Amino acid sequence: MTERLQEILIELGKMIDIPLYVDSENSCTLMIEGTLRIQIELEKMEQRLIVGAFIGTIPPGKFRENVLTHTLQANHLYPRIGTFGYNIFANELLLFETFDIDTINGRKLADFLFEIVPKAISYKKGIESGHLPTP
Repeated sequence: MTERLQEILIELGKMIDIPLYVDSENSCTLMIEGTLRIQIELEKMEQRLIVGAFIGTIPPGKFRENVLTHTLQANHLYPRIGTFGYNIFANELLLFETFDIDTINGRKLADFLFEIVPKAISYKKGIESGHLPTP
């Protein structure tokens, strides 16, 4: 399935005018505006593509509780762009989505990235400023 991931990345790369390649971990990382990391990878069973935006770390305290409550409520919305998750080991907020590897293509992935990147940047800036955006 690594070949399939590479096909998708080549197609996406042509659309965004950046050559993209699968690394040794079956993933590809993009840096947006030098601060937002987007990771595209195959899940372990290689049936799904995972696309995740690493929004940022949230220090312990009441603000973290507010962020997590806010993002859990945002996860309840339908339709929504991505699902929020929280990495407890890194204290990091994530926004991600999974796609069936057989039906996703570069165009669909590009369309998704054009939706998720502004949302992730909005939350990143909100966390950094202490003011969360409206879901």
